[in-house]
Amino acid sequence: MLKTILNVIFICLLLVGGINIIGSVLVLMDVPFFTRWDDWTKHTDEKSLEMIRDGFVFILLGAIYLKYIAPKFSKNQPKPPQYTKCPKCKEVFNYKELINGKCKNCKEVDTINIEEYFKKYPTELQDKNE
Repeated sequence: MLKTILNVIFICLLLVGGINIIGSVLVLMDVPFFTRWDDWTKHTDEKSLEMIRDGFVFILLGAIYLKYIAPKFSKNQPKPPQYTKCPKCKEVFNYKELINGKCKNCKEVDTINIEEYFKKYPTELQDKNE
């Protein structure tokens, strides 16, 4: 939830930055463009340059967030494997069914992620295919 809110905020920063730059450049070229909370009046060249600077700052902040900070949110949340298998009784379980990763039937045996299981026991996968 927090990641989504932050993504929206920083995407808005990128958009506002782009609008500031485009609008201020148009105003510098004597094209009326609504760039402030005032009206369509032409503001000074100095104000236009300030808004162009602000636009680049907004774009820079948004790009830094989306490139370097946002990916760290997804790395901190590992997803558990969906299915796991007991190496002793060969039963397949949904990961949510297990208690502390132990087999429900064998009680003391640790289950293995299904993908890792078939890497460790490739002959079992070949037997099922035949």
